[in-house]
Amino acid sequence: MGTEIDVNRDQLGRYGLSVDQVKPGRVKLAIGGTPIANTIEGRQRFSINVRLAQDYRNSLEEIRRIPIQTAAYGVVPLSSVAEIKFTEGPKHDQFRKCYALGPCYSTFGTGI
Repeated sequence: MGTEIDVNRDQLGRYGLSVDQVKPGRVKLAIGGTPIANTIEGRQRFSINVRLAQDYRNSLEEIRRIPIQTAAYGVVPLSSVAEIKFTEGPKHDQFRKCYALGPCYSTFGTGI
């Protein structure tokens, strides 16, 4: 099961947001997690990742409430600018028309 987030560009415009302002920050961090540091234990290195607890990641209501900061309207919930649903199929989180939260490889700017 994956999480599909379909961003409503009209709603983004209403709040003065762009897709780039929604996608890289809290949403990816909250659902997919992001490494914030490394720890070394003996000869091994481990990445320290931050993300919502599993109970929150598995709850549509909690995902819909992820806060998005706007310049003019303060904080608005993710559900005010996107439709969020769980989908069957390959297990990865994605933004339709935007970017993938799961494994994603980009060759942009590499000349490939």
